[in-house]
Amino acid sequence: MPLTTRDPRYLDYFVILACRIEEHMAYPEKAIRDRTGGRLLVEFSLDKNGRVESTQVREPSGHSALDDASLLAIRLAAPFPPIPPQIGKDHLAISAVFHWIFEDGFRRFPPLGLTCQRARS
Repeated sequence: MPLTTRDPRYLDYFVILACRIEEHMAYPEKAIRDRTGGRLLVEFSLDKNGRVESTQVREPSGHSALDDASLLAIRLAAPFPPIPPQIGKDHLAISAVFHWIFEDGFRRFPPLGLTCQRARS
């Protein structure tokens, strides 16, 4: 299931996940030194209690520092809240696209087009 899904059963929960991940993103020093950006696709799975079962880069950015930083952000954000009952699943396989854009260390990982402040309120 893409983290950017608009399916109403997942939307609120996935915004929380995206915002938690974004809070833990830090542009890698090596990528800053190399003035490097990139895009990658990551898959991760959660158990019913919100624990990360696995993480994997499916489409690498071409820059291992960016790939590693994306996986680390997911691991640091965990554990996530338990999967809500309305989703009706004990496990979730989630895909997420990370956009790392080098502009004075800027990174972008848009949580479904919403601001994280709105997701927390």
